[in-house]
Amino acid sequence: MRLLLIFGVALVLLGAAWALLLAPEEAIQGVPQRIMYVHVPSVVVAYLALGVMGLASALFLRRRDAAWDRLALAAAELAVLFITLTLLTGALWGQPVWGVWWTWDARLTTTAILFLLYAGYLALRAFTEDADRRARWSAAVGLLAFLNVPIVYMSVRWWRTLHQVQSSPATVDPAYALGLRLNALAFLLLLAHFVRTRYRAARLERAAEARRAAELRATEARGLLQAADQALDAALRAESAYRERRARLADRELELRHHNELDAAFSQLRAELNARVRPELAELASRFLAEITEGRYTELEIDDNYNVLVLDEGEEKPVISGGEEDIVNLVLRLAVSQMIAERAGHPLSVLILDEVFGSLDLERRDNVVELLQRLKDRYEQVILITHIETVREGLDQVLRVEYDERTGASVVREETFAAEPV
Repeated sequence: MRLLLIFGVALVLLGAAWALLLAPEEAIQGVPQRIMYVHVPSVVVAYLALGVMGLASALFLRRRDAAWDRLALAAAELAVLFITLTLLTGALWGQPVWGVWWTWDARLTTTAILFLLYAGYLALRAFTEDADRRARWSAAVGLLAFLNVPIVYMSVRWWRTLHQVQSSPATVDPAYALGLRLNALAFLLLLAHFVRTRYRAARLERAAEARRAAELRATEARGLLQAADQALDAALRAESAYRERRARLADRELELRHHNELDAAFSQLRAELNARVRPELAELASRFLAEITEGRYTELEIDDNYNVLVLDEGEEKPVISGGEEDIVNLVLRLAVSQMIAERAGHPLSVLILDEVFGSLDLERRDNVVELLQRLKDRYEQVILITHIETVREGLDQVLRVEYDERTGASVVREETFAAEPV
């Protein structure tokens, strides 16, 4: 391939020497006519490159082979290069001959449109990242743009233009034809060299793109793998925590079953004890009740919920007064205390009663005091806390607690009586 470049450059130099030194000067246009030796070969090679590009695009759309896409790209870039050279040399030639650098001549305008179409083709390839989509779109655009080539060629025949009708070897003087042929061959060799070079570069670019895409996919895969590893670790930790909690739950369930069994056992025991204790407690309370009420009420019952029912001649008393309620509460306290003492196997040392008189009348208060006096054989001390002054004379010993406003402290005084206590 270096031979193509060497021969191409050598022929360019030879053609330039022929055009500048050996070719005769045109009689009318003079020296500017020598631009023809570059301008015309540029057009011919540009058309040839466009033809290669159009054929490669069509073959790619048919076969979907990336090699045809690379060939189309290489040919398109060289075609744009030679079209640019055509427009520049045409402007340089037209200014001294036509007197203007540019005119909206049909040939010039269609050639400029052709240049813009293929510049857009290259821009489309540059800004489309996906390789497969880029190749398909570019092939379609390249074929559509190629439709302008015959329009450019025929423009000097279809419209009246300043540009002359294209010449042929038969209409060109042999003195000029050799220089044109030398440069055309030189440009053709350069086209072949650069198309082949650009084709290889495109293949390397495509490989580099594939490598970058593979690296990107590998990076994404590593990221997904890392995320999967993290998710796996989290799942394993969650599974471990779940198993630990499941084990704790099993322990708690076992404990709950034991508690339920114990609760059921205690409930059954409580029910059995209540079934045994309630009648005895009711009997003791009934005896205390008969003593305090002097036989008015002789019996009370205790239901399953330990609600007290006072019986009057065997019938439930529907309504009891506040004093009677205080009596019932007192006899229950006394009955519970005595039952505890009996269960303990020896008398309790102290019985403390707080405000047991409540709304009792004077006669029943005395009955309560007498009943407490009879409990001496069961308790070493019976301590009675009350604000009722009338019961003090029936007690063995009185301790009075008063508040001294002057000192802000409580004062305790002992009161004794000369009379024999009841």
